[in-house]
Amino acid sequence: LFRTRKENYDPTKPTDIRDSNVTKNSAEVSWDASSDEDGDSITYELQYQIDDLNPFWSASVPTTNTYLNLTDLTSDKSYHVRVKATDARGGDSGWETVYNRSEARRESKEWRKRRYMHH
Repeated sequence: LFRTRKENYDPTKPTDIRDSNVTKNSAEVSWDASSDEDGDSITYELQYQIDDLNPFWSASVPTTNTYLNLTDLTSDKSYHVRVKATDARGGDSGWETVYNRSEARRESKEWRKRRYMHH
């Protein structure tokens, strides 16, 4: 007939992770806010990683904002970023990850060019 509500609902994943104001050693990363069915307050965690096949992510940087300024970055490097939301009662959205888009586009074009040249 009915089902009682869960003790806590996890927040939704942050969406549309994007960058702006990129310099040689800093960048601003922003995303669209998560929602929480219970109305709990939400905190975000952001991690980043240099695109050099290193499997390690940075330490989590917490914020209650939907943006974060990253500083002390290495110049001329591509970065991947992931963000997750947690609510006041420990609910976790899981990571939303964005890989460097320009690198992926360049590799894709190179792959198509090589494929075309082999046919």
